[in-house]
Amino acid sequence: MVRSLISTTLALATIVVLTFAILRSGGAAAHGDITVLDCQPSNVGEGEGLYYGVTFTVDQPFVAIEMQMFGTYESGLWFITAELFRSSTFVGPSEATTTFSVELPDYQTGQNSPATAHMDFGYIPVTGTEAFSFRFLGWSGPRDPLFRAGAGDNCPNLVMHNEMYGDELTDSGSEPFFRVLTTNDPLNAWGDMDCTGGVSALDALAIFIGAADEPLGGQAPCVGIGDKVSVNGTAQHTWGDLNCGGGLPNELDSLLI
Repeated sequence: MVRSLISTTLALATIVVLTFAILRSGGAAAHGDITVLDCQPSNVGEGEGLYYGVTFTVDQPFVAIEMQMFGTYESGLWFITAELFRSSTFVGPSEATTTFSVELPDYQTGQNSPATAHMDFGYIPVTGTEAFSFRFLGWSGPRDPLFRAGAGDNCPNLVMHNEMYGDELTDSGSEPFFRVLTTNDPLNAWGDMDCTGGVSALDALAIFIGAADEPLGGQAPCVGIGDKVSVNGTAQHTWGDLNCGGGLPNELDSLLI
């Protein structure tokens, strides 16, 4: 009875805490290949990442954001942390953060040949039409990174701000080159071993069946037991290694269901 209660509690914790977007490893779709929002300004200018942020609205779930960027006076490698809020302001708890690396050209080169910075945030659900806010938290690199922007009003669902102090937002009058991406790849809960859309005792059995190379039912194609998958678009984990022990799936993983 006690063991059953512990297993049930662990299963609930697995569902609530580890419900990630699980995507097949290796494909472009694992990082978003379908455009939800695409802002392409007509006149090229610049926007400094330290002081600028973007608010936007979308009506579909998404997994990543892309921006065109360049450095100030030097080219080089930057490590940048980006933050996403589920609101039209930069207040409250973060919806997601991600740290990425990108090689940026210098300002002069980047005006015509910018780099595309791709930021994976994992699966971000959207109900109806929702507002989000995006900004850089910090970075390390040769100098300040800039994101490519321009004048115009080509993006009605997006505003770039040059002040980000709580509810006090100032429209910069410019628009960034900015894309929001989603994917059609299977999105499965961590622990949904047979890809049926829920986690149950059958998934514990699926670990043993899958380890024996027997076919699994559910959503097709389903991730194979022992395959590498990306969690939230970035971290690689073994499908079935529910305790994240780093080895092949075994009976200890099935006990978590």
